[in-house]
Amino acid sequence: MNGIRTLLQAGILALLATVAAQAQITVDGRFDDWTDRPPLHADPAGDAVPGQVDFGRLWITHDQTHLYLRLEIGVPLSLQGENPISLLLDADNDPHTGRPVHGIGAELVWRFGRAPGMVYLESGDSLAVLHPNLGLVTAPTVVSDRFEICLDRTVRPTGRRPLFRGSRLAVVLAADGDLLPDAGQRLEYHLDGPGEPVTPPGSVTRPGPDLLRVMTYNTWRNGPFDPKRETAFRRLLQAIGPDLAGFEEIRDHGSDEVAAWMGSALGGIFHHARVADNVAVSRYPIIATFPVGDNGAFLLDLEPRQPGRLLFVVAHPPCCLHDQERQAEIDELMAFVRLAQREGERFDLPAGAPIVIAGDMNLVGLPGQLATLVRGEIADTTRHGAAFAPDWDGTPLADLSPRHLASPHTFTWYSAESSFTPGRLDYLIFTDSVLEAVNGFVLHTPELPDEVLAGLGLKAEDTETASDHLPVVADLAFRPKSR
Repeated sequence: MNGIRTLLQAGILALLATVAAQAQITVDGRFDDWTDRPPLHADPAGDAVPGQVDFGRLWITHDQTHLYLRLEIGVPLSLQGENPISLLLDADNDPHTGRPVHGIGAELVWRFGRAPGMVYLESGDSLAVLHPNLGLVTAPTVVSDRFEICLDRTVRPTGRRPLFRGSRLAVVLAADGDLLPDAGQRLEYHLDGPGEPVTPPGSVTRPGPDLLRVMTYNTWRNGPFDPKRETAFRRLLQAIGPDLAGFEEIRDHGSDEVAAWMGSALGGIFHHARVADNVAVSRYPIIATFPVGDNGAFLLDLEPRQPGRLLFVVAHPPCCLHDQERQAEIDELMAFVRLAQREGERFDLPAGAPIVIAGDMNLVGLPGQLATLVRGEIADTTRHGAAFAPDWDGTPLADLSPRHLASPHTFTWYSAESSFTPGRLDYLIFTDSVLEAVNGFVLHTPELPDEVLAGLGLKAEDTETASDHLPVVADLAFRPKSR
């Protein structure tokens, strides 16, 4: 008996050590942080209508404030678009409360791509809800056959009682022709203990004086010049203090006006240029501007603070159902990057010069567009040439994908009134052969504690007042050049 007890204790200690070593789940659609976590359930393959959703494995985990699901669905689709998948959650694990469906009593029925969802009350009434009522976030925003889903465990959708009211829950995922778990089975999850480790909140403070702070921000229809939103924009700009900024949706104002506004908020002189609705504003001189379709490339002179030059690309390809047009613009943009690297004399871009690509990329459709941006996988090779490795050392570019300061999310677009759940649309991509991301964050003021907001001179409503997009920030260090 003592031997068995010793083995059990050793096993428990090993499990605790493994959990302690695991990183916090981040809702970014990358899934590498799930590697050491076993699935809760594996649905049989091939039990669905051919070509339709065929559920596979399901993982569930939690921390003190969030419930996380990772789901395989067997076919590629957009969870943001029209699709047949529903999440049914028996939040109190009581089949006699909520809506009786598929063997559970569902307090929540959420139909992805077909909001609103429904919350079922103890009184027998029901209440329509949108994603803010649930703290619902999904990733990725592009077409995929696997997704992450996150719910806020602290929400009170009715304004009174919390949705999650116990240490156990039951879950069903339903689609046309398939269920997870299969009919007659019950899938429970125990919310025991604090669950996953939580990463300490990030900081807006710049880690070092020699770093280049870069920001991309979709201003939503000339936001800094809207009298109702300018003050919020100004507070955000002063809290961030970028050296180099790419703004999108500046449609009715010149880049000189943007630079003057930044100078009034931060002090000093800002250089500026624009292409279409993309504006670059910089502490460093912009010595050349290259239109790349409706996107812009800007060549900066970094002297005297840093040797050499930097190519800054600010992009805003079309959104939503315009997949072909978006892919064409991204193809053209990356073909320009390749040409700039090959023809140094024409573009005056020295070999090994840092390149930063930033903007609202609107990646909400086919997944190959990110592969084009990061790995140079050009789709239309007839018009734009062969695929190429876009970093100077023959490797892909780095996709920063920063987290929010105080939550496990990476989304950069948020609209409380929209049927679309929050999504990551804004990107910072760079040559990590010559640049290192020392710090990065997405600023979303509603989630920040009051004392943090006060220290930054911000208000909780600032980001949602300013724009439907969030500022994305990177602190970049210049890697020493090899001799």
